[in-house]
Amino acid sequence: MQHNLNDYPGVQFGTSGLRGLVSNLTDVACYAHAKAFLQYILLGKQLPANRPFHVAVSGDLRRSTERIIRAVCRAAIDCGFTPLDCGRIPTPALALFAMSRQIPGIMVTGSHIPDDRNGVKFFLPGGEITKRDEQLILTQQVEIPDAMFHEDGQFYKMMRPHESDMAGDNGDAARCYSDRYIGAFPNGLLAGMRLGLYEHSAVGRELLCELYESLGIEVLRIERATEFVPIDTESLPPNLLQKAAHWSAGYQLDAILSTDGDSDRPLVFDENGDWLCGDVIAILTAWFLRAQTVVTSITTGGILERTGFFPQIVRTKVGSPYVIEAMQQVIAAGNDRVVGFEPNGGFMLGTPFSMQWPVTDLRLSVPNNTTLLPLPTRDPVIVHLAVLALAKRENVTLSQLAAMLPPCHKLSDRIPDYPNDVSSRMLQQLAERHGDTWPVIEVMFGELLGTSAPGPPVTVDQLDGLRMTFANGEIIHLRASGNAPEFRCYVESTSARRPRELLDFSLAQMQAFR
Repeated sequence: MQHNLNDYPGVQFGTSGLRGLVSNLTDVACYAHAKAFLQYILLGKQLPANRPFHVAVSGDLRRSTERIIRAVCRAAIDCGFTPLDCGRIPTPALALFAMSRQIPGIMVTGSHIPDDRNGVKFFLPGGEITKRDEQLILTQQVEIPDAMFHEDGQFYKMMRPHESDMAGDNGDAARCYSDRYIGAFPNGLLAGMRLGLYEHSAVGRELLCELYESLGIEVLRIERATEFVPIDTESLPPNLLQKAAHWSAGYQLDAILSTDGDSDRPLVFDENGDWLCGDVIAILTAWFLRAQTVVTSITTGGILERTGFFPQIVRTKVGSPYVIEAMQQVIAAGNDRVVGFEPNGGFMLGTPFSMQWPVTDLRLSVPNNTTLLPLPTRDPVIVHLAVLALAKRENVTLSQLAAMLPPCHKLSDRIPDYPNDVSSRMLQQLAERHGDTWPVIEVMFGELLGTSAPGPPVTVDQLDGLRMTFANGEIIHLRASGNAPEFRCYVESTSARRPRELLDFSLAQMQAFR
């Protein structure tokens, strides 16, 4: 029977990939979406003519991931593909491997969201799908055999894929990712550094530890979890901030590194255990790489422009597919040394980058000039290594390195279980304009605005949600999450004490509205 993807409520594309409650991500829903993705590739003739066709498959460490992988692999087999089991590896490792083999890739992950949710990320042979690709995938009609699934949407046992229908990658995907950096970063460059690796349940915890140790770094592995831990690199729990300070002091660390669940977003704490927010470490990475064009989302702080480091800056809606699409456009226009990033730290290389190392340093065991090839999907390793290497180059600690940037104090948080229709209604009312004023903004935020007298908003940007910039440079940005029924708030100020006041007041107003 032919099925439309709209037949599966509660499963939709978010800011990065397919997302939904595990209860909605039934076998048939995952099978249908994976089949639609592979049909889209076949119809677009995005694969070499020679067979067999392969698709690289991996997933994170959630309880539901193994079941969803089975549904994805069954869809691949029914489309004429042989699934390549890449083990449990980071999302960027899967993407890099798929690109190197010119095959599609499917990563089963919900990234940073809780364990009762999951998702699927799709990769074309040329890289991560864009929003345009998502829309075309959603138009596919897929054949669902009547005898394959129970009424509850789960497989009949006999219809699950057999191991004989699949192939292993022999560890090639993990090696491909590690070799990318072992071949570009000198072995002795970071020698003498003592790092803590907060492992929690990140899928890349094994691979990243081995990679960093192979580059000469002393790595201390911290707090490995057996149950899934949802780590959002934009909104850290207070107890983690307290733990990081304790770890740094107790273990005498130069830095603490980690990632989110599928290991595509970086997390960095300095030598004091203080968190370096995502756009700060991304800006430092772009500076280290000598980027000429930076593409980033609207939620990245105004610090980016104030650095004066980058000749061209392009802003987009929130979500890596939007950033990637804009990167493709600036590259097509002839721009070189192009990077993209998000305020969660997710960093993407759009063009090749030559890496230059001092020829007089006898410790370095790679050629003076090496090249990092493009990787247009979020990658934490380039951020981790670039920030550490930049601190080494400038002969400063990580806290001193961050202090070299213009002052920028940001906070963000979210209200979970906030209905999308309510957040939409609030944003619409706030955006109502009368001449040069926004009356609803001035009523809702009047008390807050009066405490520092910033005046009414200078600009109200509706590219993604509502971003209010005030005369004193402070920013309050409200938007509905694209991944879950959540309402997010981002605030920014040049004053260290002010963001908490801005955030608490804004969240209270958001709560009161519903």
